[in-house]
Amino acid sequence: DGYWRLTGPRIRQMAGVSAARFNSHFADVEDCFLGTVSGLSPRFFKSLPQEVTRDGWRTSVIRWIFDVCAAVAADPELARLLFVEVLAPGVAGMQCRQELIANLADRTRRAIPKIQRPSQLQADATMGALWASVAAELEVDRGREIQRNASTYAFFLLSPVLGSEVAATMIEGSRPESDHRPIPHRRTLLAS
Repeated sequence: DGYWRLTGPRIRQMAGVSAARFNSHFADVEDCFLGTVSGLSPRFFKSLPQEVTRDGWRTSVIRWIFDVCAAVAADPELARLLFVEVLAPGVAGMQCRQELIANLADRTRRAIPKIQRPSQLQADATMGALWASVAAELEVDRGREIQRNASTYAFFLLSPVLGSEVAATMIEGSRPESDHRPIPHRRTLLAS
């Protein structure tokens, strides 16, 4: 139903908890909502490697993008809470979103060997742009079809690190075997 329809009594009723118990865990509806949104993050981003995997780090990052897109497609309503509705509480929501993006950018940087690792600014900007792109798809109810963008998202993430030609080649060779959709032609990826 979205953030604007949440009330303390409604949350307590849905959760089956008393006002006293709710108040012992959360300061208000905003605190509950942002805690829930932060708690959703692992559901969508769990497969991102925590550190460099010497052999196959590129494949790990590519598969992570495909996994994120699959998780969004599987539950676009829940994804909408994380990617879009997080902004509803205003400044607190923007801070929550920024923390989530910064955490993902940092984890992505740690998954890339130091010699190729992007700067923190570059990683933050790239992850912020990816987040905004997913949010835009969810805002226009295209969450179930988001997997069609996975190759482009992977290219967007890897091309600044590897160069466009190497990134396109890696993506073509690293898609999950269960993904039988046609791959956009290399020129399409490079033009994205």
